Amino acid sequence: DSIVYGSRDGGYTVHADQRAVDSMRECGRILNIIGHNAGLADQKLIYGPCDQEAHLTKEGNLCFLDLARV
Repeated sequence: DSIVYGSRDGGYTVHADQRAVDSMRECGRILNIIGHNAGLADQKLIYGPCDQEAHLTKEGNLCFLDLARV
């Protein structure tokens, strides 16, 4: 229940917390990656592959995972 960005179920459900979206938008700007809609249940605008994840730690930090395909 700590996931705030991306998908952990193959893209069916996509999370897009605004703080994480802002971070990935900046990364996308640097890497020349545009946003796209992803998700089967409810589409959200994300930057990078749908299967990446960001989790919110107990300390309030974002931890990004599964970024190999970025």
